[in-house]
Order: sequence, then C-alpha cells, then structure tokens
Amino acid sequence: MQYEVKLKNAISKLEKAKEDERLAEEALKNNQDDSNIVKLEYDLGKAQTARLEAEAVVRNLEENPEGNEDNQEDEIEAAKKEAEQALEDMNREAVVRDEDDEKTSEEKDDENASENDELPEELKQAMAAVNDLMNKIAFYSPSLKKASKAEKKEKYTGDKIVTEQGVTRVSSELVKKRQDYLELNASRTAKKILKGKITGYHITGEENNSDATASIIAEVNYGSGAYTVQIPSFLLYYSEQPKHPTMEARQQTELNVMKRIGTEVSFVVVYIDEKTETVYGDCLEANAQKMYRNYIKPTSDGRPRVIPDMRVEATIISISRGAVIVNALGAECRIPIQEASWLHHGDCRELFKKNQLVEVKILKVTPVEVTVGKNKYTLVNIEASIKQAAPDPRAKDFPRYRINGRYAAKVTGISDNNVFAVFEGGKCDVKCAFPKFAPVPALNDDIIVQVTAIDKENLLLEGIIFTL
Repeated sequence: MQYEVKLKNAISKLEKAKEDERLAEEALKNNQDDSNIVKLEYDLGKAQTARLEAEAVVRNLEENPEGNEDNQEDEIEAAKKEAEQALEDMNREAVVRDEDDEKTSEEKDDENASENDELPEELKQAMAAVNDLMNKIAFYSPSLKKASKAEKKEKYTGDKIVTEQGVTRVSSELVKKRQDYLELNASRTAKKILKGKITGYHITGEENNSDATASIIAEVNYGSGAYTVQIPSFLLYYSEQPKHPTMEARQQTELNVMKRIGTEVSFVVVYIDEKTETVYGDCLEANAQKMYRNYIKPTSDGRPRVIPDMRVEATIISISRGAVIVNALGAECRIPIQEASWLHHGDCRELFKKNQLVEVKILKVTPVEVTVGKNKYTLVNIEASIKQAAPDPRAKDFPRYRINGRYAAKVTGISDNNVFAVFEGGKCDVKCAFPKFAPVPALNDDIIVQVTAIDKENLLLEGIIFTL
C-alpha cells in the first residue's frame, strides 16, 4: 500500500513538472521583451531539471518495487547533473564559436603561439595580462563571488540606530548599498540594462607611463555611489584593435575614454566580487540589446522600428572641436561639425554639452558582427545628421538682410582667410574678410557686419567687419 502511494505521488509530481516545463517553453517562445530572454531560459532549465528528477523517481519506483533508496538517490543525482549540463550548454550558446569555423580553436591557439614567439618577452607578458582581464569578465566564466554571512552582515547591517520612537533601524546608506548590490546582481543574471555616470578612469598593468599594453578602465558611478562599476575600454565602445599594441593606439584610447568622463552610459554587469566590491560592466552588451530592439528586430509591419530617413532622439556622449559622438538608441555615431548645424561654427563645444538630448536623422544603417575577446556581438553602424533633422533656419530669416545693411553678430569661426559670424537671433550666418585696419576679432566677440553680397539660391551672405 505504501509503495502504491509513493508511486502515485511520484507520477503526480512528474505530471506537474511536465506541465511547468511546457509553460516555460511557451513563455520563452512567445516572449517579446529581449531583456527577459536569459531569465526565461533559466526558468526553462529549472523546469527541465525538475522534470528529469521526477522521471528518475518514477523510473526507480517502477523498476524497484521493493524500494532501493540508494539507487533512487544515485539516479536523481545523475538526472541533476544531466540537467545542469544542459542548462550550462544553453547559457553558453550565445558566446561559443560557430561549429563551421574554418579553423579550430586549437589551430588558432597554435598559430597565435607561433606569432607570439616572435615578440619580446615583456610584451608577451603584458599581452597575457590583458587577455586574463578579458577572460575574467567573459559571460561564461564564473561571474559571482559571494561574501560570507559574516561579511554580508558587516557590509549591509552595521550598528543599529535607535530612533525617537524607540525603533531600531539600519543605516539608510547601508540599505541603499544592499539595494544597489541586488540591482547589480539582477543585471548579471538577467542581462538587465543599468545606467551610471563615468567619473574617471585608471590604467592597469603599467609601472610607468610607457606601457603600450596597459588596460584603460573607465570608472562608472552607479546608484547611491556605494559601488563603482569598472568597464574596460574594449567593452566601453567598439573600435578595431591593432594586432600588436602601440603607444599611439593606447594614447588615443585614453583620450577617447577621457572625453567621455561625465557621460551617462548604459551597461550590463558581467562580474561581481561581493567581498571586495569589485564590479565589471559591459556597455557593448547593453548597446547591442538596444540596437537589436530598434534597428534589427522586425516589427508588426515586417521592418525594424528605425530605418534610414527617420528621426530619433540621441544623447551627446563625447565632444571635440570638430565633431560630436552621439548614442542614438544604442548605436554610436560620429557627426562632424558640418552636419551638426546649418550655420557655420568653428567649435562643437560651443554648441553642445555632454548628456544633451538632440534629434538626429538616420542616413544609413549597417548591421555588423564583431568579436571582442571571446564574446560576440551584433552591432549596428549608422550615419546620422543633426542639422538634417530640423528645417534650415536661414530660409525664413534670410529675406530681412539687405545690401549695405549693418547688423549685430557674434564670431563663431575663424579660418585662414575669413571670419564667420552668426547674426543676432542665431538664424543666419555671414562670411567676412579680415578687417584691413583693425585687429582680427576672437571667437565669441561681438561685432557689426555690413552685408556686401547675397546669394539667395544657396542662402549665403558675405560682408565686411564694420569698425566704428
């Protein structure tokens, strides 16, 4: 009688496990939110594990009516290992190399080894240190080191605080710190996108300032500020890396990272050491998710949400004199100053600020597959224009200017032969010759311009700087 009850209960659990697995498969199949894919795959893996365990119990009871507990435990343990292996294989699918690669990984390792034999020993050691860093934060490496219970208590509890009402509570800073950790860990497990601000960077792997292979690590302040997320430059933005590091390439990378200080970035956490509070993030993964959702994934009408000639909202993430870099729904794009404004300006830093929202017109979209370390990403290269996203302001204001008319203006650019200025109101600009009997004005100087020529077809004005 006892055997029949056990068998009945085991079959009931098996039926429930099969139903849970079916529901998990349907949820994954019908999912519309890319950010939930990893969590749904994990849920499916758990359901498969439960089903395999239930099958092992039923099989053991049917084959051993007398009840052999040792065999049952062994079979359950084997089923667990089988399910865990299946789940691990599923989680690694996104990052393993394709089976039809022309070369095996062993052949490539041998090839790289033979190439590295030709390098100086110091350079080989430095390159190995960089590779260790890239492997450490790969998605499929162990990505969490938990603190012990005692360490958790010290980190998140601390001394109790007694209030006027006689209630004891934990420091609000520690509560926020604990919440930040939970959010960071959720990002690690489900590839949830988080945001933070780049507050600085540091350089690793160098004893002096002449190490070409040193890693540039951006420091991102997250949440309440208790955790600083470290993002290596090769995961902050994508650029072609030289086969052998050079000092020039490293200096350019450092300059690019420095220009992004103060910028808000999106990232996905790939590694946490709770004990040392070390956190690594990946901006490429966060942007790849956004790019897939906006530029690649078909919508109900069969085409992506964003296609060429559409206008989208973008964020200024880096500014130099001659160009700005924007992030337009995950895709980064360099826009030269000629495409930044309809009017002539000599310095983008006078027009924009970091984190400023601007509208851009998408001119071209090109999906690309890239590999960084052992991680593969599907990114999108775009071409965009800020000025083409808005009507030309000169068209409406142009008729008010007359030959020999004199108007207030502000200097916006100086070339080898001319001074460029924008009339008061900021809707028309003018090209002026250098003054003959007065000093050349400086950028942002207020001047008076006498109009000498009008090109109505191209909306161009020429003039001379009038001196009193």
